[in-house]
Amino acid sequence: MSKILNELISEFENREQIGFLKYGTTMDRTDLNFSDWLQHFKEELMDGLLYLQKIQNDTQRLSDYQKADSRISESINTDREASDARTSL
Repeated sequence: MSKILNELISEFENREQIGFLKYGTTMDRTDLNFSDWLQHFKEELMDGLLYLQKIQNDTQRLSDYQKADSRISESINTDREASDARTSL
């Protein structure tokens, strides 16, 4: 088995243990019907979309910040070059 697969299996095992401690049951539970499982799945997907939106927002803000920082750096360099040109006259 690859190291990556072993890491993923460990994550699943840890997640199952946390779920058992939190809910007192495993995925082997029989108290939920098909519709209940679909609802749980839907809620998990909704959570996933929230995480995705958060990541996209943060990534966009970081990109905007980097662009602004680059423009400021360019402006400073341009001002410095203009000042250097005047000084050499």
